[in-house]
Amino acid sequence: MVDAYALEFVEPNYEHFDAFLQKAKRPSLLQSFPYAYAIRQTQKLQPRLGVIKKNEEEIGFFSTFEASTLLGFLHVLTIDRGPCWFKGHGNVDDMYGFSKALDAYAPARFGRQRRFMPEISKGQLYRGWKKREREKAYRTIWLDISKDEKALQSNMEKKWRNALSKAERQDQKMEIGNGADIPWFLQGYLKDRLAKKYPGPSLSFLKTLMEMAAQSDDLLLLKATQKNRILAAICVIKHGNAATYQTGWTTLEGRSANAHHFLLWRAIKMLKEEEIQYLDMGGINTETAKGVTDFKDGIGGKRAQLIGQFG
Repeated sequence: MVDAYALEFVEPNYEHFDAFLQKAKRPSLLQSFPYAYAIRQTQKLQPRLGVIKKNEEEIGFFSTFEASTLLGFLHVLTIDRGPCWFKGHGNVDDMYGFSKALDAYAPARFGRQRRFMPEISKGQLYRGWKKREREKAYRTIWLDISKDEKALQSNMEKKWRNALSKAERQDQKMEIGNGADIPWFLQGYLKDRLAKKYPGPSLSFLKTLMEMAAQSDDLLLLKATQKNRILAAICVIKHGNAATYQTGWTTLEGRSANAHHFLLWRAIKMLKEEEIQYLDMGGINTETAKGVTDFKDGIGGKRAQLIGQFG
């Protein structure tokens, strides 16, 4: 029997996203409600939430961002780091079947711009999707935090583990922030970004993303202080059984005290208490952000490189 794959769209509200995320295995932040809301508010793309069915059984979900004009003749379709598969599903055949159904939903044509970045490191898509050879493949680091703390520390690079040990000997304190602290966090982020001249999300997007995550209790905002001086701050966002290290910043004093190591380890311990199993360390780039990549690498996670972008 040939498996039949179909797509069914539902209202892209928090309740539907949350229900799907609870059934998904290691979902990405880019397939969550706060991310969909932030894109809609800041980029004016409309999110759509789809269910993947295989022989009438729900096996996963995906979020698209779309815009159209001229009665639909001009059409933009974007899917980043999807779909998300429910536990027990998501093999090579499922991805092929989904990509074929997605191509049928929005086939390539003049006037339609498509971008599909599937959350797989290997596999094959339906022949209707053409790889964008000039686009670099997205890379990140996944850390399995379901392991016990001793195992996690033993998997850290020696330099990272020593930095954490030094940080914990300092007179540092951790404070947990909330939605009211977002403006303060963003001020520090902007100051740090301008000083170090690194790329990153816009303030408006980050503010909207963090505010929506805070409303659903999915925001983890931590800051390190020492003698009433702020050393560093990090933002982590939860989504299903996973979380993403979104961004953070450190002062010169904080760098000397290894405050970022201190905060990230505290965040991992807090996530473990909530039975979060995976931490996505965020994108890495050895060419333009080697220092940040080395920091993320040192924690002992596993690198993942997606197969690329398709249109």
